[in-house]
Amino acid sequence: QEYFLDARDLKELPYESLGGGDWMRLKRAAIAKWGVEGFQKKLAARAKRLENKRKKEEAAEKAKKELNSRGNGNNEENTDPQQGPDNKRAKTATSTNNDAAIQKLRKSLLRLAKRNLKFTYSGGPDKWRVEVPATSAEHFAALMGRPQDVALKTFVKEGAYYSEFANAQTFFQCDGKELVRFFSREGVGICIGEDITVKFKPSTMDLIVSGYGEIAM
Repeated sequence: QEYFLDARDLKELPYESLGGGDWMRLKRAAIAKWGVEGFQKKLAARAKRLENKRKKEEAAEKAKKELNSRGNGNNEENTDPQQGPDNKRAKTATSTNNDAAIQKLRKSLLRLAKRNLKFTYSGGPDKWRVEVPATSAEHFAALMGRPQDVALKTFVKEGAYYSEFANAQTFFQCDGKELVRFFSREGVGICIGEDITVKFKPSTMDLIVSGYGEIAM
């Protein structure tokens, strides 16, 4: 990938060029494939992508620190002296309703994830994936533990998606036993793996949660 070559390109190289990291031969192969100008353009485009990614990550990290410095926004209702008790009660009720909706969504996602746990043809646990349409940015932020970041400033967008890694038990808010689906015919279970990926596409409001499975006796 560093030289924009695929498996077919590498297969055509002399065998000895693949051992010992002969980068000069790989570079010559890349120039032969793309031309000098084409190769330079690809290098420049990749450098620009990496720089943009770095800036996004720095901006997200800065936003996280600002969010944490405000106590995750939990004391926001106390910062406005003109807020009356009725407004505060309304905010509290809304927050409670949102919490209940998020907990319901977590349980639904866990149920769908466990339903998608299955075995491969070779007998091992397969990867799983759950897609949920019509998911708001607010719900995505809340699922990731940042309910006050409805603008998603603390998240890094790559292409069309915001993508985050999460711990399965933390994300689903359950214990390890609840991550297991037991298969009576096989006599074993499959457990949702510890690390999962959560993606959100704001343009279509699609939420995608995916991961891997592990055998659980």
